[in-house]
Amino acid sequence: AAAAEDVLVRTLREAGARGWHRGVVSAGRPAPVVFPAARVAIEVTGWAWRPGEPGPVARPGWTVLRFSWADLSRRPAVIFATLDGRSAGP
Repeated sequence: AAAAEDVLVRTLREAGARGWHRGVVSAGRPAPVVFPAARVAIEVTGWAWRPGEPGPVARPGWTVLRFSWADLSRRPAVIFATLDGRSAGP
């Protein structure tokens, strides 16, 4: 998922998104990107998330958004629409 994390970071930079940090640990698990002011963490998976895979672990009061490689490469607008709905968008 490291390649997907790099794509996420590049996408956020190119879109001019603000208020995020990379490489933060949340509840003992790495969260590739967090928006601390909005209390939102983003986790990226492989090509597609499959039901039954373990979900993300977050601190109380935080929202963890999970996107797949397909979301990043084919539907980046969905990511920003989701972030905008959580007051963490560009």
